[in-house]
Amino acid sequence: MICVIPHGLQWKDAPRGYGPPKTLYNQFIRWSRLDVFSRIFAAFAAEAGTPERQMIYATHLKAHRTAASLLQKGACRRSIGRTKGDLNSKLHPVCDGQGRSIMLLLAEDQMSDHKGAAMMLSAMPSARELLADRGYNSNAFRAALLERGFTPCIPSIRRGKEPLPHDKTPYRPRHHIENMFGRLKGHFGMDVQRL
Repeated sequence: MICVIPHGLQWKDAPRGYGPPKTLYNQFIRWSRLDVFSRIFAAFAAEAGTPERQMIYATHLKAHRTAASLLQKGACRRSIGRTKGDLNSKLHPVCDGQGRSIMLLLAEDQMSDHKGAAMMLSAMPSARELLADRGYNSNAFRAALLERGFTPCIPSIRRGKEPLPHDKTPYRPRHHIENMFGRLKGHFGMDVQRL
């Protein structure tokens, strides 16, 4: 998995010392279904401590042509949605102030940004403020953030009737979460697209 996924290789291209390709694939699927990777990720995120500032973002992921089956069979439901021409997913990461991932949510592409964030809100560690872009501008989401003790730093949408006050100074380091996607693009097994 360490050789195949980051380099965008096929399972048959893994070093022979790791075993047959079908065995590697089956182990990857088994661990995915048992949430082994989620638990490893959660353990690494817990070591970082509680951040003062968190950032949230969403980006589109184009599904590979071999993921074209929208059949919802098995224990794991697929987070793939159909758009105008393709099958896509949406990745919602929550990062700390340095752009290190704390949480990830993979959802259907049609899900709005603030609905995906609301799904993760109960599991987010507490922080002083949450930085987000205009896609998260929702009165309900802002109220939920304030209820949890977060100070929302979300700019209003441009076409809004009454723009909410927004301080640009704490919003400046939000580029760290976009830099995280730049690092993810370095792993060829993940195709990250921005609209």
